[in-house]
Amino acid sequence: MAPFDTAAAVRRLGGDQALFQRVVDHAAVFMSGWLQAWEGARAEADSAQALRLAHDLKAVAATLGANALSEQATELEGLLRNGGAVEPAMADLRAALAPVIVALSGSRSPA
Repeated sequence: MAPFDTAAAVRRLGGDQALFQRVVDHAAVFMSGWLQAWEGARAEADSAQALRLAHDLKAVAATLGANALSEQATELEGLLRNGGAVEPAMADLRAALAPVIVALSGSRSPA
């Protein structure tokens, strides 16, 4: 099973294949650097940046139709907003993020 729903994403984007490809290209760059940005925000105790990263990941994943990843990012965002322990949720998020990154790397337009 694919980690994101291409057909649903294209429908959400009004059937615009070119726009979908731009979203894929952006998402591939964003998601491939997400864990590093997350670790940096956590190391610097930058809770505002950590929250932005969780929120942005949720939004990008939802746009792609990467529902499992969007759900994990939503959970992470909620934990950050409510002061919950995020590390237990990170294992599930990492597991949902990895196949999306792999699929996106195969879907990118050549630069």
